[in-house]
Amino acid sequence: MGDMMNKNTINWRKASVEIAGIVFAVLLALWLEAWRDDMELQDRADEALERVHAEISQNRIDMIDSNKLNLRNLEALRKAMREEGSTIDTLGPYLHISSASLSDSSWTSAKMTEVLGKMPMETIGELAALYETQQYFTEYARFLMKEYTELTSDIQFGPDREKAAVKFAQHLAIMNSLGEQLVQTYDDFLKVEEAVE
Repeated sequence: MGDMMNKNTINWRKASVEIAGIVFAVLLALWLEAWRDDMELQDRADEALERVHAEISQNRIDMIDSNKLNLRNLEALRKAMREEGSTIDTLGPYLHISSASLSDSSWTSAKMTEVLGKMPMETIGELAALYETQQYFTEYARFLMKEYTELTSDIQFGPDREKAAVKFAQHLAIMNSLGEQLVQTYDDFLKVEEAVE
């Protein structure tokens, strides 16, 4: 009977070491899993930021081209108004609006995921302000596109053609000014030293 008592005796020291080892292994595995998930999320955040940079770079190129065209039309429109009058025949070739095709899909996609949590707060703030400026430009361009038919119709058939032409030129100048501000915002974010045009 003495042998049976020895077999049932628990070696608490050995059991404690084994339990501690198991707990340590589980905690280490959980920590490594969390670290791996965190690294994967950081990689996705870096990729999202690269896509946003590419999107902004392309928007910048499109906006510069659009601004050049609008400025050319605006200058020609003003010159024609001064020299030739405000008839549709003289102004018609310059009554064009270029609003660029600006994208925000990479930014929208990044906002819909948890990757923003891995981006620097300063970068998120800059991007939010940049895309807000872009949205403001886009809304003004949409407004001007809606007004386009009425303005050109007033230039062609309205009682005060000169006033309609001046109004069109003012809207185009405002849109171009907003476009230039947007390019400057792009340049500031992309750290463009000198805008190559």
